[in-house]
Amino acid sequence: MLYSPLRLNLFSMHFPMGSPYYLLIASVLLSISMSFPVGAGAQDIFSGFSGYLDLNYTNASSIVKDSSGQTVKSDLNSIQPRFSLTLNTAIFPNLRLYANGLFEKTMTVTQTDDVKTRTTDTRLTPYISLTFSDRPFAAGVSYTQREETLEVSHTPSFTRTNEEYNGTFGWHPDGLPWLDVLLKRTNIFDEEHSVLDNIEDYYALNLKYLGLVQGLDLRYSVSYDDRKNNLNRLEVESIGQTGKITYSNSFLNKRVNLNTNYVFNQDITETSAEGTGSVSFQVFPFGGLSVISNTPAIIALIPNSALIDGNLVASSGIDLVTDLPPVGDIRPRNMGLDFFSPTEINSLLVWVDRDVSSIASSFLWDVYISSDNLNWSLWAGAITAPFGPFQNRFELNFPNVSTRYIKVVTTPRSPRPFGFPNIFVTEVQAFINKPVSEVTGARTKSTSHYLNLDTRTRILDVPYLYHTLSLFYRRVEPSGNQDYDLFNSLSVNHRFSRIFSGSGRVGIENTRRGEQTTVSYLYDASLTAEPFRTLSHNLVYSGRTEETQGKPGNFNSIFLNNNAELYKGIDVNLSAGYSLTQLTEGGTTSSTTIIFGSKIVPHPTMNISLDYNSTTTKESGGGQPSSSTTTNTGGLTLTYMPLQTLRLLAQFNIISGTNQKTDFAQNYGINWSPFPDGALQFNFDYNENRRNVDHFEGRTITPGVRWKLGRQSFLNLSYQWAEDDSDIQSSRSRVFNSTLKIFF
Repeated sequence: MLYSPLRLNLFSMHFPMGSPYYLLIASVLLSISMSFPVGAGAQDIFSGFSGYLDLNYTNASSIVKDSSGQTVKSDLNSIQPRFSLTLNTAIFPNLRLYANGLFEKTMTVTQTDDVKTRTTDTRLTPYISLTFSDRPFAAGVSYTQREETLEVSHTPSFTRTNEEYNGTFGWHPDGLPWLDVLLKRTNIFDEEHSVLDNIEDYYALNLKYLGLVQGLDLRYSVSYDDRKNNLNRLEVESIGQTGKITYSNSFLNKRVNLNTNYVFNQDITETSAEGTGSVSFQVFPFGGLSVISNTPAIIALIPNSALIDGNLVASSGIDLVTDLPPVGDIRPRNMGLDFFSPTEINSLLVWVDRDVSSIASSFLWDVYISSDNLNWSLWAGAITAPFGPFQNRFELNFPNVSTRYIKVVTTPRSPRPFGFPNIFVTEVQAFINKPVSEVTGARTKSTSHYLNLDTRTRILDVPYLYHTLSLFYRRVEPSGNQDYDLFNSLSVNHRFSRIFSGSGRVGIENTRRGEQTTVSYLYDASLTAEPFRTLSHNLVYSGRTEETQGKPGNFNSIFLNNNAELYKGIDVNLSAGYSLTQLTEGGTTSSTTIIFGSKIVPHPTMNISLDYNSTTTKESGGGQPSSSTTTNTGGLTLTYMPLQTLRLLAQFNIISGTNQKTDFAQNYGINWSPFPDGALQFNFDYNENRRNVDHFEGRTITPGVRWKLGRQSFLNLSYQWAEDDSDIQSSRSRVFNSTLKIFF
């Protein structure tokens, strides 16, 4: 076995399914804590209690009729009680006890045509921890269990349990390296140990040293992971170590700024198995990417490091829930990874900040791949990803693909699902799954080296002239692959007068991806004129000439932006641009764009927005027939608030273009919220949508009332009536929701 001396078994027991041992532990700890004398700085045990009672009820019905005349009727009744009790108290000034218990039960009856289904989902989640902190020492132990029982009509009930033991120790002295140790065991099993029976032991040691030299950060971590699937007689052991050196400083009176880091990763994995199945190997990307866009095939994603920071709880800023327009943004969410060089994967995990298993099947996912983070190809579409269990993540599996960039795209839920005001994506992870037969008895070792270097040197103050140098280098073993990016540039910024200012840059970039090398020359310039406070002009030119394996390519664009405040409350902007791209394959693409926008505020209660965009793209050469396409979009939005509590909306949009039918869409809305500061609050929403492409007409009316019972407690009642008609189908739906939440 791999590193057998490290095969510790610190958590050799687990609580039997359905037993009340967690209550016994809580009672013992509570009794112990109450028996301790309350010292200075300690807290009265009873003042640490808090909790809430939550009762939700939903009644919904719908009738959907498609173009062939087939009708589907469905009804739903659901009641969900939840009860939570928390104890958070300081037994001593340095010793804290935290215990929490959550009980929730969802009872649902659904009927589709003549088929009725009853479902009961019961969840019990106790948690208890003791933490000690007396600098430089910190330590803690915790136990959590999640037991879920699912009962569906005419099928046997199924109970599954996830329990986790944690032990932590930290030593954080001033001026010396910091030490943190984590020990964790996880058991996942069903009542009979016949469907699920997994055990994972994880041990980690982390060292951090910041005080050796100013600006120097030294880190090292080593971990051991042992995963067992007792049903398939499969065991995967791995040990990993990571070292990181970071240095940042400035020199010569801050004329030279230096930022650099070196990262070393090593993973060793050994697999032993007697059964069948597959083994997952995590693939670590170089960068996280995301964007909100309704054109996933042609869009550049922007960096989002929160998607790959290892934090499975903190939001990355991407919300999978949205309201209807004009408030909400219903454009698809694009979440991607950059591996720096082509990497083989066949699975992605999309982590979210809460359990959404009840609506997980309503999300459809598309997987796209790209070599340049601009032009994307659909690799796998309309994937319904399993969710959980016990872990808040969607699992997307697809055929093996080797790519530098990969992303998943999904449309947010709208209108807002009941009980889910937000669903934030916290992490995206990539894996390569391999059959047990390929890895049984195999021992794999991978090592990678990453080096980043960024410098900025100020040469002149007037004009402001500076040089930048950036280097990224990666080497991976045992493949021996080496990739790098080396970029040198000289930039200048200068204000010629009160009206005119400008900037420019020239640079050279050397890139290697595997055996492919590219040399690029970059040049851009901008000129800005501001003759008046209310008038500005900006002319921007950018160019790039490159050669990849002897094949040339050229990219050039020029854009003029104009902004003016004609009168107080009347702002307009007019922009026009042209770009020309000559690809290495011999093809040429040119694009002309005109953008107009205006914002008019004739009165503080009224806002009028106008926008127009026209783009013409021509393609020729490269062995393909010449083509030309034009797309025109225009919009008018009017909002009026005659009262602080009343908002009226009218929105008109038109889309036309080559080889497409002109689409004219309308949206009208009313929102009325009288008595916003009262204990009893009313709300009324009306929304109507129309579009001529598929003769769609839709109306939604949602009245609601909220009664504040206390500082946090409340009662919510709402009713939604919706009707949609189009060439494809028509639907009628009614939804009643009630929520009672009492905090204590």
